[in-house]
Amino acid sequence: MSGFQLVASLASSLVWPLVVVVILIILWRRRAEIANFLRADRPSFEGRTLKRVKAGPVELEWDQLIQSIEERVQAAPINSSTNADRLVSKELASIAGSVPTAAVLEAWARVEFQLSEVLAAKGGYRPSLGILALSDQAYRDGIIKNDLFKAIRNLSRLRNLAAHRVGDADISSADAYEYLELVDRVLGELRQL
Repeated sequence: MSGFQLVASLASSLVWPLVVVVILIILWRRRAEIANFLRADRPSFEGRTLKRVKAGPVELEWDQLIQSIEERVQAAPINSSTNADRLVSKELASIAGSVPTAAVLEAWARVEFQLSEVLAAKGGYRPSLGILALSDQAYRDGIIKNDLFKAIRNLSRLRNLAAHRVGDADISSADAYEYLELVDRVLGELRQL
């Protein structure tokens, strides 16, 4: 064995313990942040605390945002025939059964359109802004209330979860139906503005 082979062998034997020590040092320095993240009683801006994390593709539990939206929006008034004809949950029910993600994306597009219409009627809003920036501005201007603002934000987060899931982590038809019913509630409140 030559000197170069000896040095290479020693270096390869000592690298993995060095990597482990560096990782442990980083974890030790960030231990307060990690503990705060893992605590169940940490504050939650948009909804309840995290209930479940699934390894594989990381999946946050869908219903924590669903419940938060349900708490924030009232039941949409559907007793008049004009509102019953405009229910997204009825229009997109067949799509939700076969392609749940497509139903969620289309329902979110309806929320975006309705919010844009409301804000265009109020004047002074630039349509070039994204829908979340428009909702921020509408909230600051007092056009939409805090509960509706947070419901729109949570719908957006749910839409993003649905849009970026792939394969086995795709949302179910039941999840899509829940989302559509919440969109009906949010649209009902937006139409009353």
